[in-house]
Amino acid sequence: MNWSENYSRYLFWIATGSIVVVLFLLVAGSFGRIGIDQKIFAEAVESSLDVVLKLGALAVVALLLPHVNRISKFKFGDAEVEFAKHISERANEQAAEIARLKTEIAQTNLTGNAGALAPITEMNTLRTRDEAPANAPTPELPQITIPGDPNKERFGGLAERDGYRLSVRFNSGYYDPIVSMELVVERTDGEPVEHYCRFFLHPTFVAREVTITPADGRCRMPLLVWGGFTVGVWVVGTETLLELDLEKARGAPLVIKKK
Repeated sequence: MNWSENYSRYLFWIATGSIVVVLFLLVAGSFGRIGIDQKIFAEAVESSLDVVLKLGALAVVALLLPHVNRISKFKFGDAEVEFAKHISERANEQAAEIARLKTEIAQTNLTGNAGALAPITEMNTLRTRDEAPANAPTPELPQITIPGDPNKERFGGLAERDGYRLSVRFNSGYYDPIVSMELVVERTDGEPVEHYCRFFLHPTFVAREVTITPADGRCRMPLLVWGGFTVGVWVVGTETLLELDLEKARGAPLVIKKK
């Protein structure tokens, strides 16, 4: 018998003895309560029961303490449950997920509180507004009417028009706190996109306006986000404006829907 078992045994007997003493006093008080105020006696009983319950819990803990390691694995019928192994596996999974998210965040520029991360597009397919073609000034846009989602209702409200389509593909699970996704502009007739596409993002992005060069017939923009917003797109050199509310996109994760 080791030290912890001796200690647990002593603790158990102390708690049990205390329970006996409290119960004895409670019984003695009930026999001698003639002439005592009933309210005072009721309060004493309630306090005594509370003490008994706490000491009883302490006695149970003391009794089980030496056997904690033994119950990490037990059998019930033909089913064998390994608590310690299961908990360890879940902890490892969570640690791996946290490490993955930290790596993704480290590859980006963390921005404001609206829930967006700067784009992680390959730099050779990304141009800032100043690097875009000189003959492609940003078109005149309506005034912002929804400050929390400034692109909403400013790009015509349509994700498809004039032979172009703006769509999104979510690469994360429904309950993921940080979402990997890809915005895509393509032609509806299957022909390759030949124009630059300027994406208008939420103001919490480091670059609110990003011009993407076509590649493989499409303009693609991968992003990491942790909230929803409306994306606007201008097909550079044309009068085509596209608008997509991520909250209403098919397959949007929960964190996107919450905005």
